[in-house]
Amino acid sequence: MLIRLIPIALLLLFESSAFAGQWTRLSPEVLSFEGIIEEKVELQKLVENWDDRINKLIVNSPGGNTVTGILMGNFLADKKFDIDVQGQCMSACANYLFITAKQKIISKGVVGFHGNATASLYKLQKRMSFHSKEDFTEVDFATLESFFEGKSKKLLLDFYTEYVITAEIEKNLFNRLGVSQQLFDRSQLHDKGMNDGKLYSFLLPRSETFIKYGIENVIGNQSLEILQTWPVFIENASFGYDVIID
Repeated sequence: MLIRLIPIALLLLFESSAFAGQWTRLSPEVLSFEGIIEEKVELQKLVENWDDRINKLIVNSPGGNTVTGILMGNFLADKKFDIDVQGQCMSACANYLFITAKQKIISKGVVGFHGNATASLYKLQKRMSFHSKEDFTEVDFATLESFFEGKSKKLLLDFYTEYVITAEIEKNLFNRLGVSQQLFDRSQLHDKGMNDGKLYSFLLPRSETFIKYGIENVIGNQSLEILQTWPVFIENASFGYDVIID
């Protein structure tokens, strides 16, 4: 199913103040997170706000910083809680928060994927003429410089090294949870694996697709109402990109 959705980059551009991260304790058992996953900040706030009484996390987030998202996922992976999407849970929110919960409830919202650190690293390595994810012994600085013009070789090497380390931590998290990297490899593709030659910004999985990639106990469905009536999407409709529900 094809739906028009504003890209996350534009959400951050036009709605940055509205999406600033906010943690709210709604009751002894329920914690709410709304906004962007900001670098380092949200992990600290999560740890500070969490205790053993919490059994539900309500989220409404367009995503945010990858490394912080992974570290939040590592923290949550050992907790017994349900997640309840009320609005959106996209990108890093979907990749690292949604998948860690015992029950994953989509009350009235959407959950969207568009790749991850490992898929991005593999894509970069292919651009750098590596033959596999493990086959790299030196960095092709000319290719990296094409991505980050004007940066020094030290900064490029630091960037690449951090990318490799991030992908390894991410892999360990997915292995703990039994989640397949294939979901992220697929959603990294321009056509999100639909093989129809079209460009999609996000893959919004159906129930059976979640199960296919090892994400179980998903309750509820992707909300067409959110996509079609939520003010932030309508307001910026002229910037819309296609998303696919499959």
